[in-house]
Amino acid sequence: MDEDLSFMGITLHLDEKATERKKKRRVPSDQRRRVFRACKHCRLKKIRCDGQQPCSACRMSDCSSQCVYVQKSHRELPSKEYLEELSERQLCLEYIITCLCPGFNLETKNLVALSKQLSQKKKYSNSVAPEQNDGSGGEIEKLKLGLRDSQDFAKTSSNISSPGTHVLEAQDQTVVGRLEESLYLGKSTIESYLDSVQAQLGLDTFSSALKYPQETDLLAVPNETEQQLLMHARSLIPSKVVVDFLVDSFFTHVQTHLFLYHASYFKVRLKVFMSMESNNDSGFLCILLLVLALGNQYAAERQGDVPSSTNQMINIGNKLFQTALCIFPLVLQQSNVSTVQSAVLIGFYLQPTLHQKSCYTYFGLAIKCAISMGLHKNCSDQGLSTSSQELRNRLWWSVYSIDRFIAVTTGRPCSIPDSEISVPYPQMLAELEVPGKPTMIPKMHAMIDIAKLCKQIQECIYNQNHASFSNQLDAIRKCFTSLELWKRNQKVLTSFDESYYEQPNFRESAQLQMVYENAVLLTVRPLTLYKIKGVELSPECMQYVDLCKKSAMNIVRLAHILMGKDCLSSYSFLDYHLPFASGVVLLLFRSLEPNDSMNDALSSLWDVLEFLAKRNETSRSNLKVLKTLEEQLKLTVTYQEKNMADAIFNGYQNWQSWLGSLDDANLYSPISMQPQWQGDLLPNSVTMPDTIAPTLVDESTASSYFKPEIPNVQQPQPPMPLEVAPSLSLPVTVEPQYQMPPFMSWTELVQGIQENSPANSSN
Repeated sequence: MDEDLSFMGITLHLDEKATERKKKRRVPSDQRRRVFRACKHCRLKKIRCDGQQPCSACRMSDCSSQCVYVQKSHRELPSKEYLEELSERQLCLEYIITCLCPGFNLETKNLVALSKQLSQKKKYSNSVAPEQNDGSGGEIEKLKLGLRDSQDFAKTSSNISSPGTHVLEAQDQTVVGRLEESLYLGKSTIESYLDSVQAQLGLDTFSSALKYPQETDLLAVPNETEQQLLMHARSLIPSKVVVDFLVDSFFTHVQTHLFLYHASYFKVRLKVFMSMESNNDSGFLCILLLVLALGNQYAAERQGDVPSSTNQMINIGNKLFQTALCIFPLVLQQSNVSTVQSAVLIGFYLQPTLHQKSCYTYFGLAIKCAISMGLHKNCSDQGLSTSSQELRNRLWWSVYSIDRFIAVTTGRPCSIPDSEISVPYPQMLAELEVPGKPTMIPKMHAMIDIAKLCKQIQECIYNQNHASFSNQLDAIRKCFTSLELWKRNQKVLTSFDESYYEQPNFRESAQLQMVYENAVLLTVRPLTLYKIKGVELSPECMQYVDLCKKSAMNIVRLAHILMGKDCLSSYSFLDYHLPFASGVVLLLFRSLEPNDSMNDALSSLWDVLEFLAKRNETSRSNLKVLKTLEEQLKLTVTYQEKNMADAIFNGYQNWQSWLGSLDDANLYSPISMQPQWQGDLLPNSVTMPDTIAPTLVDESTASSYFKPEIPNVQQPQPPMPLEVAPSLSLPVTVEPQYQMPPFMSWTELVQGIQENSPANSSN
């Protein structure tokens, strides 16, 4: 047979052709020239067709004169935009059905069955509908009723939404009196409804004197008892020099981040009040006594360590405060700005004392009185001057910040939500700025924003029941991001330098930095509970835990700096509360990770708290709490260390008992060795001296030999000395001063003994 025509040759030739065909450059599928149409004959033969009548292939093959072309119905695929719109339409329809028929099953089978039933309902609408046996008739009725209601609602809405028509509702209002006292009336009041009725009917509105009568002369003029009380209170006012000193002390140390009274206006009104002997303004007199009492508190701190003079000044301040409390009921009847200011000042005085719970009552009274006056609403169109509006705004935001900080500190709800507030932030006005002093507007903005963030932290992290740890961690991330954005936008903090004590407003900037660190502490503090429990945290969570420790240390460091520069006050809420809050965290971390930096921070903490406890009863109580906590943590650590030491000692005793049991089992008795054991004696092919070979264990007794008696762990045996057995057949002498270590191999033991033996010893 010819070699070229053999089967193998043909196969190789075809394989080579196939390989060459594969190597050819193929045209991409989208760039191929395709035939528009092909006849039936060409399709069957799978040949190229030119689409003519007849085609060239059929004409050359002498087929029929006419080519048969099969027409196929090509349907265009829907576009991507159409599919997206269709999907959105489906979701909307499912949502509408779910709202109209809650609990309705939206599966395809159920929808098909319901559509058939609806078509039957429509077919037999003029007659009685057929009975429903599958229980879906109620769903049909619900769906029809819901569709009918929605259509009626849409029809009604289309009727009232014609051009020129708006929603008719009552409007809230703030009524301002002739002395700029105000009263807020919400939309639900009958007075607002009456004004709306008069406005719709075109009637004249009633005058404010008719609807809101002012206080009568019987209440405006104090009676004889009240006059005596006011005269007694006026007699307690010291000389002008002392008054000016205490007033300056108040505006320097108390009114820092928050606004209560304008300093220049206060001094002008004080001059007028002191010049008129018959002036019986109970509101300003109460505020004056409280300002003097608070200024006396801060002035007493500058007297050094003189207990007699300090106690005498404190007694004077308490007397002024008690007299102001007696006047406060008269101020409460006025329900004006003086009422809000007096309530806040009373709360400030009571806050560092043992009557701290009462201060929260006065703070709540202050913000409720401010709400009743409409300080939380924008009253730009009520006829008030620009300066009066700005003073009202500053007072409101100060009371607002106090309410938020008190809510976070005590874990209670706030008095008013942010959605009800429409008053703008404080603004700079030239007539309200004190010459020669920097403005307090940036500090007020920073304090208002951080108060809002603290309330957000409380609501997101503490007031919500998190379903999982990931949800809690997400809330912590969100709050921490908000804090970082707040800090980045604060020029007061970015320009703050701890080493530059002479910079203006150093104390205010340091306190604001402490408030920020406390907010960080409040945010990441829940993660420390997982660390105490021993839960393995992720690197991100560990960064938050370290951040908690650093924030606590920063608060203590700033407080210690303020104390060294005589800027730390025993009566300031920020100065005595924030170190206490950070002290709990520092004590906890010191018990978990003791180090030198933590000990230094705690040393500074004790110095700060001992300084504050000299005059502050609340700080004195806080110091006792932290000292007690420190003792508890020390006992916990000591108990853990004692348990570990006991465990080590018991383990050592058990080990000695085990060695004693091995000695009792005659471990070192000489045993003859079988000849077949003289090969590889050690696993690592280490040759041993011939003199040691007879001491190895016999194969026949090896299985029963290495079964030491396990001693009782509960009742350990007394330790037994480890001595060299006298029957040990070694041709060496052991010196008495050489003590054999408990853990040493035979090779190391023999090598050490040979080093101490005479040089003429044989192998």
